[in-house]
Amino acid sequence: MIERDYHYTLFTDELPSAYVTNRNLTKIVKYENGLPLGLYDPFNERYFIYNHLRFTILVHESREKEDSYSIVGFNIEPLS
Repeated sequence: MIERDYHYTLFTDELPSAYVTNRNLTKIVKYENGLPLGLYDPFNERYFIYNHLRFTILVHESREKEDSYSIVGFNIEPLS
């Protein structure tokens, strides 16, 4: 399934997640449809399954109601 580039999507408050990945020691937010199951390392000929996820939920405080917040972003960084 990793070779076939299978993805899955998580939702919070009906908002789909964004896929976060590290490249060149910087965090890049990629807005893709779903998260990959893992990755393949062709150098070592090994598969890695993402078995941990780091969630970041971005909120915005309401100006009308006190102590009221809305979710405006949902990022996930897959880890192994």
